[in-house]
Amino acid sequence: MRSSSLDPGCGDNLVDLASLRAQVARLERSSFGAVDMQAVLETGVRAIDETLPDGGLLIGAVHEISGAAADAFLLHLLARVTGPVLWCRGRSGRTGELYGPGLDLCGIRTGELLFARGRDDHDCLWAMEEALRSGLLAAVVGEPGKRVDLTASRRLQLAAERGRTLGIILAGETGGEGLSPSALQSRWQAAPCPLETGEQAAWTLHLRRCRGGGQGYWRMAV
Repeated sequence: MRSSSLDPGCGDNLVDLASLRAQVARLERSSFGAVDMQAVLETGVRAIDETLPDGGLLIGAVHEISGAAADAFLLHLLARVTGPVLWCRGRSGRTGELYGPGLDLCGIRTGELLFARGRDDHDCLWAMEEALRSGLLAAVVGEPGKRVDLTASRRLQLAAERGRTLGIILAGETGGEGLSPSALQSRWQAAPCPLETGEQAAWTLHLRRCRGGGQGYWRMAV
């Protein structure tokens, strides 16, 4: 991964919520519609995976990443996902589109990436819930633009369990002020840190809470 930026410049896979169901239906009929039903997504960092009670990020669950380097950890994880991914944003979230060439450099399979923007944050959460429940996607990323409350987190978690789909909420810098009540499986915070020789990106990672136990701090770099 050489970049964690999400600059404007690529709109090939932009969809609106009205066409989301049709897009997902086409995925079911396509060659990559059958998702690998593994139990966990390993981070690829042994110390982190050994700390997590399931040996990686549990699939069929929703995880939150906050902090100024949240993009970096998210892209690291998505590069390890095999299968179609839906990325949802609410209107109060960041503007612009995902930058395809930058995602390619990060190892993201942009041909399997769908991008949807809702009319408001409620639409973003609705799209996440529907996509998680469908079981047709390898992962669903959401940027609702606001803190996900207990009720919304419970609905997302139940949808992920039913669809056996990995869910990730990208809370950005706004999600790190404190841990509000939540039904999410794990909650992470990533912050940038100084580079060492030969590194292109580096961040510290804090596992703040995980159902079933496990906390820790790590430094990651590429």
